[in-house]
Amino acid sequence: MSRTSSQWHLVARYQSRHNEVYRSPQREQPLRPVELLGRPWEKVAMDIFHYKRNDYLVIIDYYSRWIEIKQLTSLTSDCVSSRVKTVFSTHGIPDVVVSDNGRQFVSDEFRKFAKSWCFAQHTKNPYSPQENGMAERAVQTAKRLLDLDEPEIGLLNYHASPHSAIGVSPAVALIGRELATLLPVVREQLSPRQHRDGDIRNSDQRAKTTYKRCYDRPHGVRKLPPLQNGEPVLLKLDGEKQWSTPSTVFRSDPQNRSYVVKTGAGICYRRNRKHMQGVPNVLPPVPNNELMIRTFRLRIQAKSCRRTVQVMKSCRRTIPVMQSSCQWTFPPD
Repeated sequence: MSRTSSQWHLVARYQSRHNEVYRSPQREQPLRPVELLGRPWEKVAMDIFHYKRNDYLVIIDYYSRWIEIKQLTSLTSDCVSSRVKTVFSTHGIPDVVVSDNGRQFVSDEFRKFAKSWCFAQHTKNPYSPQENGMAERAVQTAKRLLDLDEPEIGLLNYHASPHSAIGVSPAVALIGRELATLLPVVREQLSPRQHRDGDIRNSDQRAKTTYKRCYDRPHGVRKLPPLQNGEPVLLKLDGEKQWSTPSTVFRSDPQNRSYVVKTGAGICYRRNRKHMQGVPNVLPPVPNNELMIRTFRLRIQAKSCRRTVQVMKSCRRTIPVMQSSCQWTFPPD
């Protein structure tokens, strides 16, 4: 008996829906290194982290890799803004501040602070730490420094040591001179000196190219096609293991891999492209006049270890199986 006469195309439809919901996660996208801007402290990244029962704010300069670590007495926007003002009063106001979507950085208080101090604020997509990799790396460095008996000495040595990515120390790249540490040094080396901007940029480019190659190859990255406004997608929300949230692209920014999607309940989420799956073409709907039994009854026979699958009242099929009794049910249309 052919599959068309026994309604097996309905089984294929169910399998198509199952594969759509339980598709594998998206592959990682190719890493996109951030190019250096024109001068030191022009663009900085910041993040908040918790370590050993304390909260800290870390700020890092994209150009020089200079790091500032400030302990927070509270996680309010006012406290964070106060610590940021302390750092900016020393090194100047940057043009761009990059952060995640923490409530301290997206609050009205911090936005007013950014407007009054005349710097642009860029936030990255939630659950995409690679987009704010500079701040994530600074958090790791800060935690290692806080593990030391004297974190202040460790931070001083970090600022005075040549950085592997730029070839010179953060102090030379930012303020144009070496810092005096507890190690003996010739005094002439502490005099102000000009660094070569081209050497720093070339060293930074080589380091980022190497890191990109080491990241892309083992992760099997691939470029994902951009999505258009109004395109239906499946979204995997926090804690979900399935692509089970039908949504529609509300606003798209393919250049930054940033999309705002709206669910059927009217809730908007901002996510990276890898958090969404395009909806493939599915089989046509089943006509109403076609009857179907929505439950597969499995019966194990002791001798032949076979089961009877009842698809329609007029059709029975016997298929080998090596499972115990169970029951399968189609999802509602």
